[in-house]
Amino acid sequence: CRDEHGCIFRACLRDDGSGGADQQCTQPSALVRTPAPLLPSPEPHLAARLELLVSPPLSPPIGGVARAWARELTAGLAFRDFLLQEVEVSSTGALVLVDLVPRRVPQHFSPLLTSTAPLEGALIAIARRVHSASGLGAMGHLVDSKAG
Repeated sequence: CRDEHGCIFRACLRDDGSGGADQQCTQPSALVRTPAPLLPSPEPHLAARLELLVSPPLSPPIGGVARAWARELTAGLAFRDFLLQEVEVSSTGALVLVDLVPRRVPQHFSPLLTSTAPLEGALIAIARRVHSASGLGAMGHLVDSKAG
């Protein structure tokens, strides 16, 4: 849960259609607060942060595997101007935060004068690849196309 106030979770069974008033739910969880990522979010005119659900999850040592996986994804996407950098990975290896960043930052960067078209094009290419028949993945781990 990345909400600044935290989240409380509970699970309920779906209505079976019988119209009964009895709803079966778990007790509410304790307040859950997920700490902010260690690295600040990138400059939005130049880069984007992506949360990727990975299947099967990355295996230990998770940090090193996530860095290698991001490098392999970058190679598979064949971007000339962008690369994926691992920011954070869950303890299970199933959720990976990556930043899509430019290989080179323009020397005279100005958010008001810099076009976001290249970044938008790269994000569209990633989305298309995730939802393509071959999917987006590397090292035997695919980005889950049904998540987010």
